Amino acid sequence: MLYPNSLRLLAQTGLFLSLQIIVTPSPACEFLSLKAVIDQVTNPKGELGQRFKAQVDDGWNSERVLFEMTPKELHPQLDDCRPQVEEYLSQIGFPPTH
Repeated sequence: MLYPNSLRLLAQTGLFLSLQIIVTPSPACEFLSLKAVIDQVTNPKGELGQRFKAQVDDGWNSERVLFEMTPKELHPQLDDCRPQVEEYLSQIGFPPTH
């Protein structure tokens, strides 16, 4: 059987852990450097841009196509900046499918 003090300690511990999870900062997003890469991949004058547009026009998810056309070293950064990437792709006419 739990005693009132045990319940209070258990509740305080749970609250502390919950706050710690909420307050923990998320990974930093360096979107400006990613924006230049996205502009390069989506540039309609370049070979990559033409391939990108063709795949998106065929029904591929623009975010997935972008992920496949960028170097693997950038994949963690793309994941960290996913909301910004989705918003920017939408602004330039390639909204990701959900």
